[in-house]
Amino acid sequence: MKILVIEDYEDAYFIVEETLSDLYDLKHANCLESAKALLEKEPFDLILCDVNLPDGDGIRFCSHIRELIPEKTLFIFVTGEGHIEQKVHGFAVGGIDYIVKPFHVRELRARVKAHLTSLEKTGS
Repeated sequence: MKILVIEDYEDAYFIVEETLSDLYDLKHANCLESAKALLEKEPFDLILCDVNLPDGDGIRFCSHIRELIPEKTLFIFVTGEGHIEQKVHGFAVGGIDYIVKPFHVRELRARVKAHLTSLEKTGS
């Protein structure tokens, strides 16, 4: 399964890479513009997206990018901000999960695996 990780902070990306690369095919974008270019070239099963990026807001990006990606593509927000309003807005625009940094790597792995296993079971 393929995951696009949209994260501008290299150390955060390396943690995700170390946690998930043995199970999944990961691609990295450090900004929304790069992410959009990757999404136009290939499909992904899941997108892990930071909310605060140098060229925009990840939640707004999720809302706008839905026209480029299949509805079955899962979208998880990973961010340092855990305000309830932001979380609710993230779910409203199509996110399926919201993970607040700092997170435990076992939790990240478990959440991603659970969502992707569910996706496989539904045959999407």
